[in-house]
Amino acid sequence: MTGGWMALLTVVACGEASPVQPDNAAGDKQSAVRSPRPPRPEVHWTRERIVGLAAPEIAPRDVQLLIPTGVAPPEGGWPFLLVMDGQSAFEPTFAVDTHLMALVHEGLVEPCVVIAVPSVARSQEFTPTDHPTNVRGFSAYLVDVVLPAVALRVPLRDAGAILGFSYGGLAAVWAGLLFPQRFAQVFAHSPSLWFDERAVLRAVQDAPRLPGRWWVDVGGAESDVRAAVPPMVSDARALRDVLIDRGFELGGALGYHEAPGRPHAAQQVGRRMRRALRFSFGPRCTAALLDVSLTQGRFIPGYRGTLTVDARCPDGQSWTLPNRDVTFRVQSVQARLAGDGVWTRAFRGHATVTARYRGLERSVQFRRPP
Repeated sequence: MTGGWMALLTVVACGEASPVQPDNAAGDKQSAVRSPRPPRPEVHWTRERIVGLAAPEIAPRDVQLLIPTGVAPPEGGWPFLLVMDGQSAFEPTFAVDTHLMALVHEGLVEPCVVIAVPSVARSQEFTPTDHPTNVRGFSAYLVDVVLPAVALRVPLRDAGAILGFSYGGLAAVWAGLLFPQRFAQVFAHSPSLWFDERAVLRAVQDAPRLPGRWWVDVGGAESDVRAAVPPMVSDARALRDVLIDRGFELGGALGYHEAPGRPHAAQQVGRRMRRALRFSFGPRCTAALLDVSLTQGRFIPGYRGTLTVDARCPDGQSWTLPNRDVTFRVQSVQARLAGDGVWTRAFRGHATVTARYRGLERSVQFRRPP
């Protein structure tokens, strides 16, 4: 809980997803949920390194691999996840290996090959500048040099996923736009969409073909923490909304998450990695007993704040809902809450906030500690 407020009481209501209806029936709610895969203790992992992969205008770099062993690759080859800023992929910063191996062992996702490509000149390689090693040239390097080199070591599917944070998140979006046939899934963690006057948002809007699956997340206290909705959050929501306009269903092929109170820091990627991998690589949340959670966002006395509402499946998948789709009600004589979940003034004592979404309802009581 941020801003000095804490939740006292939580009431959760669950329902079905499409359409969402309240679940008032007695009995085992889990019967409506797809059973998880059995654990996969037979899957082991090996680490390899490809030394000095280079291309014209692209500085050489060593690429690290995390490869599943102990089981045969699926027909068509292994799915892959290519990680920008790969020097952080297997460190606690991103913790891709830790979370992926745990999820596979638990039977929640299928194994895949992780390709960690370190950055050398990220301000050039990850952005649409006029430099020869801009994001277009670097994306081509990934497709024409890195992926073929990895495929000589281990069989890969033609299409996989790409992941990045900040400038790397921006680059992941651009790579997906430039090569959607190779990068069919995009993980954009706190993407720097502001670059070049948000040109990438227009590119997503106008692209003739898009990657088929997206994950976008952002910290609720990135950039200007005094704003009710910081610019980084507004940009992430804009990308979410463009994708929805292009036909992507939130909670289906589009995952979106706002982490209340979290700053713009690479370490935050590791905090959200399990959620992102679980949503993107796990079985679809089709049964959809959803619960809507209400979490207080960044709130500093004297400033405005915002609430975050998540839809959650019992099997562990979750995503943040657009506040415009949620109906809010607040019970407090000193608190005022706008329809988009933004606090308009501070309050003392207790306040109970109720959020409603497609027949689901959740109430949370907040109090300011002494």
